[in-house]
Amino acid sequence: MSETQDSSASGSGRRANAECFCGDVRRVFDEIANAFAPPENVRQHFREAHIQALMGIREMITNRIDHLNRPAKGTSVPVD
Repeated sequence: MSETQDSSASGSGRRANAECFCGDVRRVFDEIANAFAPPENVRQHFREAHIQALMGIREMITNRIDHLNRPAKGTSVPVD
């Protein structure tokens, strides 16, 4: 092999090792994240609770809009 081929071969070997190392590190972090993740039924419960909280906020906004759209007391409303 020539000198250029030697350096490119060793360079690609380093890249393969680096990719392998990064893959190992990623797997370790994924395992750690999964260890602290709640079970699916807990996630589903909190998701439904979040939806209920948002629906409550929506209802409060709807009530406030209705309150602001009511005619004020003492105003005359034309009747045909």
